[in-house]
Amino acid sequence: MTTTFRRFAAVSIGSGLFANGLFWLLSGDLPVAVANAVVTVVGTWLTNEIHGRWTFQTGPTRLRQHLESGFTVFVGYLVSTGAVLLLQVVQPGASTFTQQVVYFVATSGWGLVRYVALNSHIFRKDRVLAGSSLVAA
Repeated sequence: MTTTFRRFAAVSIGSGLFANGLFWLLSGDLPVAVANAVVTVVGTWLTNEIHGRWTFQTGPTRLRQHLESGFTVFVGYLVSTGAVLLLQVVQPGASTFTQQVVYFVATSGWGLVRYVALNSHIFRKDRVLAGSSLVAA
């Protein structure tokens, strides 16, 4: 296992804990949908910064990287939601445990895809050093 992947995993676990804590704090005063939106935006921005500076060591995160990485978060949302909705069709009334397993498998699988996208494209050092161009170097 590479150092970069270990860092990615550590940041992912840490950001998940941060997001849960922030959601817990905000959901008492805000509607759940608003709290979740704030947590998603703040958590994604912060995680991207940590990935740029520490995980992939490419320095401060540029707007392009935030947008591209944010897109991978959005696709991950679609994948995990789709998996749980498909479970409801295939196995109506599935237990909460089964739903959690499906959700965990979907998000973990997408997490690996996300790592590959971040490592090989979004935070690729030669692309970052080339500037904010949308075309890879």
